[in-house]
Amino acid sequence: MTALRLLQRMKRDWMHTGRRPSGLCGAALLVAARMHEFRRTVKEIIRVVKVCESTLRKRLTEFEDTPTSSLTIDEFMKVDLTEECDPPSFTAGQKKVKLKQDEIETELENSRPKLKGPYASYAVEDPMMDDSISVASGAPGEEELDDLELEAAANHLNNNFYCEILDEKEDDEEEERTATEKDRSPVKRLPLASLLGPLPTAASLGLTDSIKECIADKKDNKKEERIAKEKELGIYKEQKVYLGKKLSST
Repeated sequence: MTALRLLQRMKRDWMHTGRRPSGLCGAALLVAARMHEFRRTVKEIIRVVKVCESTLRKRLTEFEDTPTSSLTIDEFMKVDLTEECDPPSFTAGQKKVKLKQDEIETELENSRPKLKGPYASYAVEDPMMDDSISVASGAPGEEELDDLELEAAANHLNNNFYCEILDEKEDDEEEERTATEKDRSPVKRLPLASLLGPLPTAASLGLTDSIKECIADKKDNKKEERIAKEKELGIYKEQKVYLGKKLSST
């Protein structure tokens, strides 16, 4: 009866999925024999159920991970556990995934560059300090002291950061001022006469004579045109210049 009850509990804990029943029967027989103080060896159980020793030991280790294994004989016979466990293959897969994640986290922590300089002391994580903080979390006075220390450290970091920014801004402003002063400095310009020399005049270019000739030619042309029109109309009178008038005028 004890072996049958153990088999029922194993099936409820999903130990039978994907496994041969002979392995579960061998594990149940061995546990029931030990519970009732029957000294049966593993080899004797193997002769009955016809499985190898490694399979029997695997079923026993899987049963050990279930909450039923922590019950006493009386509790096991009287109490029925309503909760079910996950299949052993699922829990084994979860353990493998967790181990892989732990390995990845450790590799990432080792590959991180170590901080140097004055800010490295604030980034160091001390597990002893974490334990002491977690133990002393019940004391309100110590929590206030820790908060004050953290605030002081944060203010110190902020002050240093702001001072560096202000210094950089002042340097940039000084550079801009010097650049603007250089741009605004007056440039000495030379006069145009010193660059080109004396400018030419109308007399030096001979323009006055040419202008006078053009004016005289226009007057002669107009006079000839007027005489030609008067001759056509028969109005033209030739002016005679006498010698006496000419002499008197002279």
